Amino acid sequence: MQTPMNATAPLRAICLTACVAVCCAAPTQAAGPRDELLRLVPDDVGLCMIVQDLRDYSTAVNQSPLAEAFRKSWIGQAVRLSPEMTRLAEMEKHFKDATGIDWPQLRDEIVGDCVVLAYRPGPPGKPQDEQGILLIRARNAQLLSSLLERLNAAQKKAGDLEKLEEREHQGIKYFRRTEKKQAPYFYWVNGPILTVWPQEAMMQRAIDRDKSATPPDKEAPPLARRLRQLGLDRALLTLWLNPRAFD
Repeated sequence: MQTPMNATAPLRAICLTACVAVCCAAPTQAAGPRDELLRLVPDDVGLCMIVQDLRDYSTAVNQSPLAEAFRKSWIGQAVRLSPEMTRLAEMEKHFKDATGIDWPQLRDEIVGDCVVLAYRPGPPGKPQDEQGILLIRARNAQLLSSLLERLNAAQKKAGDLEKLEEREHQGIKYFRRTEKKQAPYFYWVNGPILTVWPQEAMMQRAIDRDKSATPPDKEAPPLARRLRQLGLDRALLTLWLNPRAFD
């Protein structure tokens, strides 16, 4: 089973397709979870995607007259009966069998508050040194830890997870994960926050940043302040591009 914590592939796709900031209207939400994650994002990333309040947004869309009309239409019925939806249902069942968590729980309790994907291009002439970070702020910290433990156990049993090593930096524990046919990467769980980096040096840098950065309730991160100035504070989806990082 492919782990959802692998951020590199989607980040590459985002980098190729994103060139402007995009926002969609979403229900009102306090910016707390988002700011908690943005304080861990380095200033020199080239691209940052922020998805927030997915829980309430999904509920609003599913309960809307438009969604109801679509479900009753011939197109909606064709989509529901399509092979792709069948495979998606099979994947969801496989994930639930392995972790005990279904899609509504994953959406509402794990990724419903805020998810941040950031991309940092490699230095000139070294595209292999590109970096991607995944940050998740879960509503249910206990369920997040349980999900990771069950995922690790399921992948070990299936032989997909070859090694899980505990590491430490400044008294903070994080893990190195080695899967079949995939480069090792690192993850750190800090209460309700999951941080994933493919490079250990950047993981340690994130830990240092967490220790030294001003708490978000006292001072919002620079990117959060810029989003408020642009009127994007309540956006469901924001793509932020830093052209200088690609020079």
